[in-house]
Amino acid sequence: MTHFQISLSFVVLSIIIVSSTYASAAGNNCDVAQNYFWQGQMGGEREQALEYYLKAVELCPGFIRPYELIGNYYRNQDDDLRAIAFFKRAAELGSVNYKLYYLLGLLYYKQKEYAQALFHVNKSLGLNDTYAKAFELRQKLKRIPDIQGPILTFFEPAANQLNRVAHFYQTLTFRGHAKDKSDIASLSIGGVDIDVQPDGRFLAEIPLKPGPNRVKIECVDMFDNRTSQEIHVQRATTIADTNIYRKSFAVIVGINDYDKWPNLDSAVFDAKAVQSIFEQTGFNEITLIINKNATQRRILTELYSELPQKVARDDRIVFYFAGHGTTMKTDGKPPVGYIIPVESSLTDLPATAISMGQIRDLCSHISAKHIIFVMDCCYAGQILEQGATKPKNNGGKHMGSTYKRVIQIITAGAKDQVAFEGEKHGLFTEFFLRSLQGDADLNSDKVVTGLEIGKYIPPIVADLTNHAQTPIFAHIEGKGDILFFLEQNNMQSIDL
Repeated sequence: MTHFQISLSFVVLSIIIVSSTYASAAGNNCDVAQNYFWQGQMGGEREQALEYYLKAVELCPGFIRPYELIGNYYRNQDDDLRAIAFFKRAAELGSVNYKLYYLLGLLYYKQKEYAQALFHVNKSLGLNDTYAKAFELRQKLKRIPDIQGPILTFFEPAANQLNRVAHFYQTLTFRGHAKDKSDIASLSIGGVDIDVQPDGRFLAEIPLKPGPNRVKIECVDMFDNRTSQEIHVQRATTIADTNIYRKSFAVIVGINDYDKWPNLDSAVFDAKAVQSIFEQTGFNEITLIINKNATQRRILTELYSELPQKVARDDRIVFYFAGHGTTMKTDGKPPVGYIIPVESSLTDLPATAISMGQIRDLCSHISAKHIIFVMDCCYAGQILEQGATKPKNNGGKHMGSTYKRVIQIITAGAKDQVAFEGEKHGLFTEFFLRSLQGDADLNSDKVVTGLEIGKYIPPIVADLTNHAQTPIFAHIEGKGDILFFLEQNNMQSIDL
């Protein structure tokens, strides 16, 4: 049975799409959004509260709680499609409300979308393994025979390109998520067997021949139910002379003055220094978020809404964070690393901070081919416990890395280490700035790569701190490599 997921955003026309009017003032809008949210909380008619919540997410699309309340309103109105759509927004942002995932599971169960239902019920029980309603629904789902093929959600190529794709490069990136009630047995794209991660993620670079290509996709579950599709790709016979990157974006967050956490001295200074060097090195759009503006909802808005709307496949993104980071340990579960927004609670980190897992999930919605996270905070190395891998050395060659998808991360220290201050900047940021000024150009080709930064910074900082702080570089996804150019004309000079 063929069973491809149809995005509910095409079904539910009332989902809010944020216009570019708000993009330039997203910080202020997120403050106003909180005021609308509190007005909705103060009582009165449910319809009036709904209007306030809708306005809140229109102004600040990274604000999790209003999506939950809007979804619940529509659920109580028996408007299941709208309820699912808004609940999904909260889930995509990283809600830790176990009741939300149970309700999503229940709604998908009513729609006979059993793989989706089981996925969300398991998520609910992962957050609260004593929740009886979720346990009962899971038992009910397990008794239903699996006769549906896997659900494939594609982030790349985009859903509206799956019938026909025009392409310039030697390979085409396929990335997405596979779900099935009985687990995935195999996934094949273009005749290549693709590894599917335990959480359902997959990423593959499929070779193309010049001219027309027909790429068959087939996914099989444990009961031999199949989902298949064929797409047509036209690969250009010649590559146009173009820049390596269409546009370059940077999101820079620095927090000195916390509401509840101890204040810091140099985070904002470091953030502004990073902003300055990006202004000098060819970045088209730089968003600086500092101190009181660096709320959870504001940072999530940038990652969930602003960047996905602006960014295209041939762009690069740098996300830099200077502030507090921490690790939370839960009995029987792996530790979770968090970056700490300005208003974050000291105790309820899952609901008020931003986990490394959230950051990884949000990257799925960003189409840029090269993304790097630069984390100058304590305990950021916990990301290595959450699916990141040590990259392989490419021998200093850029061939192939310029068009392949990659998400990289470099952290100020390991999972159990604090980040030290230097004379002017945080010690880690000091050498990150030097990297972009050319110190990390290890092969003197006027191009600094992510891999070169990963080789340059860690041994220097480790030596200066007697290994009390050892920065870590890793790949979260893909096999490409981000590039920084010491001379602007180099952006056109690298072979693809």
